[in-house]
Amino acid sequence: MKVFIFDMDGTFIYSMDYWNTLMENYLKTLGIKAPKGLGKELLNMTLKDGIVYTKEKFSLSKSPDEILTDLKALMAYNYKNTFEIDPKIIEIFQRIRNKGDKVVLATATQRDLVDVVLDRFSLHPHFDLQCVSDEVDFHKDDPRYFLSIADYFGVEPEDCYVVEDALYAIKTASALGMKTLGVLAQATKDHIDEIKGLTDLSVDTVGQLEDYFTDHGY
Repeated sequence: MKVFIFDMDGTFIYSMDYWNTLMENYLKTLGIKAPKGLGKELLNMTLKDGIVYTKEKFSLSKSPDEILTDLKALMAYNYKNTFEIDPKIIEIFQRIRNKGDKVVLATATQRDLVDVVLDRFSLHPHFDLQCVSDEVDFHKDDPRYFLSIADYFGVEPEDCYVVEDALYAIKTASALGMKTLGVLAQATKDHIDEIKGLTDLSVDTVGQLEDYFTDHGY
């Protein structure tokens, strides 16, 4: 049995470009023009740290919790109305599961936002396991995150295939001996060459993995 572990944002939902400019878009709703380069400043911060940084930098009157609520509302609106799913992904999920292998959702997005996506596109039945950021003990930079998925299904790391657009997650999975399939369309531009060098295969969009699955008997 093989286990295919799919990231969500930037992998099969085209949302990363908006995530990467989320704070700028939020400031725009407040009538504030964000300075060039704010996104890069926030890139390596957690969402909570980025909120505190932005609140202080722009002297925002709202509390961090209120800002977080506003940001989640922006994302929820776009998940529900504007972000598109890769047109091939459901077929890929079905092909994997029809062969008796497993499909896992592994996302750093919080459950309330994840459910907007899964409900909108009727995706819940396609996953054998969902690892959602606010429901698990580890993050994707921790080997225990991916090892716990392998343990759940009773397989070895080399039986796991991680489909990702994030370099840090690809590094973690690769170091464990898991197969890695990189999705580049919404990956951080500065990371693309390194992702190509680390992954077993890299494609522009996840739908282009259709040939990979055909070649491997799916």
